Amino acid sequence: MHLVTGSSGYVGSVIVKKLLESNKKVIAIDSCKDKKNSKYSVDTTQLDITDFEKLEQVFIKNKNINCIYHCAAQLNYSKRNSDYFEKVNVEATNILSNLAIKYNVPNFVYLSSNCVYGKLNSLDIPEDFPLKPFEEYGDSKLRSEKILLSKKDKLNVVIFRPPTIIGEGRLGILSVVFDFIKDSKKLFLVGSGNNKYQFVYGDDLASACITASSYNKSNIFNIGSTEPCSLRETFDFLIKKSGSKTEIYSLPSKIIIPLMKFFFKIGLSPLGPYQYNMIINSFSGKTDLISKELNWKPTKNNNEMLFSAYEYYIKNYNDIHSNSKRGRGNSNIGREGIIKILKWLS
Repeated sequence: MHLVTGSSGYVGSVIVKKLLESNKKVIAIDSCKDKKNSKYSVDTTQLDITDFEKLEQVFIKNKNINCIYHCAAQLNYSKRNSDYFEKVNVEATNILSNLAIKYNVPNFVYLSSNCVYGKLNSLDIPEDFPLKPFEEYGDSKLRSEKILLSKKDKLNVVIFRPPTIIGEGRLGILSVVFDFIKDSKKLFLVGSGNNKYQFVYGDDLASACITASSYNKSNIFNIGSTEPCSLRETFDFLIKKSGSKTEIYSLPSKIIIPLMKFFFKIGLSPLGPYQYNMIINSFSGKTDLISKELNWKPTKNNNEMLFSAYEYYIKNYNDIHSNSKRGRGNSNIGREGIIKILKWLS
């Protein structure tokens, strides 16, 4: 039996789908009802993961849980939601792992983030690289990692540090970029776009999580594409492959980044600190360890996964726009905010 938190989110829903396709029994937990896997017979428990009493009831009612996949997280921090952010991202990890130990769950798979490495401009970062997160989300992930690692003598803990996740149905800010390309609008990159940034395909990440459920050891893994090309090359590939007439233009980073920070601060831009770092710096995590320990290899490179996501978006465009809300969640259409100006200039 497998328990998945954040089962209505993108990665959680893909894990649930893969487990159900393998005829595994799944307990899906999320504050939202999961419609993505409604065609399968799945035991969905709709609850807020910060309701710790109800969370324990899941363990009392369901014996013989073999693995917990902890995907639930609060992505966006603000002073107004700081208490809830802390409860979801840190306290819930502690409570959930304590429940795993109390009810004899042997394996715990945690979805962390490459945000824990901080503001870098480097390729092939190993897992033992010094950790210096520079924003609240990365800091919460690092604190959760430390909580889990302190219990690895009682629990098999596998931690994944994925970069930006790309996949069919994962929306967010990518939907804005896809709209530019669909409409053959000018696409603006901050800086030259020659920086190389690693992505990971959602299906590949989900497969690695499931493989880790039978690893029976504790470890930390980077995960992502190998030998990523530059952002400019990736978007150029997507434009040509899609048949779009979009042209790529560069904006000066020294001017644009301070403006982006200002507009994000006043709520007019969907791009936050993580995106600032991503769009101007190069980053990739070394994946030798996961290849050796889990025999894992990516099935798609950056170009292939982005085109696959774009194809899905175009094919399901009407349904996506009729069913989704605009917001910062990865299952929602990305808020355009100040980006509307760039669209108008295009």
